[in-house]
Amino acid sequence: MNNDLSIYEKFNVSNMSDDELDFVQQQLFNRKIKLLSDKVENIENLANRALQKVGIVETELNNKIEDLHTDNDKKLEVTINQMRVDKNKWGFGSQSDFGIRFRVSIGSKTVGKLFKIIGIAKVSKGKTEPKREAIMSGKATTEIINGYEVIRWHHEKCLKTLEKWLLENDLLEEFYSIDKEKELMQFINDLYDKYIDDEYLDN
Repeated sequence: MNNDLSIYEKFNVSNMSDDELDFVQQQLFNRKIKLLSDKVENIENLANRALQKVGIVETELNNKIEDLHTDNDKKLEVTINQMRVDKNKWGFGSQSDFGIRFRVSIGSKTVGKLFKIIGIAKVSKGKTEPKREAIMSGKATTEIINGYEVIRWHHEKCLKTLEKWLLENDLLEEFYSIDKEKELMQFINDLYDKYIDDEYLDN
């Protein structure tokens, strides 16, 4: 109680002039503003540190995602290379020859459907004939053997066109992940039904 009284006496403002009271009031106001400013600055510092941590975490996540993409791309490349047969004998050949160049073989008729799907062969119910653009670009050619016209396909160029088409349609990984002949044939047949309109087929 005595202590409270001494404080009261110490801070007794009854004898202060108006100017003195204004000065004291201004000092109290300045002190409160300073305390408030310090709190705001402290909050801003905490927020900045939190944002920095978020930025670091975001960068780390982006790096991990990029690493995963790179790793997946490498795995896909390895898978594709494993699914292909040795390319030392690339050149012109038949549809059958093209089909057996894959680890999972593709039959001649199914190769024909595949060539129609990717746009290098004419859309026809008959035999697989190259489009004019395919011949002009060197993807296909014709030879006369024993008096008959025989179509030859440039396997490397056809493969590049195939893989470009699969990539553009987000089907490359799915195509090369199939490891059974029947499943691959069904996959190609489904693509044929989806992308080839029967209305445009020759009778």
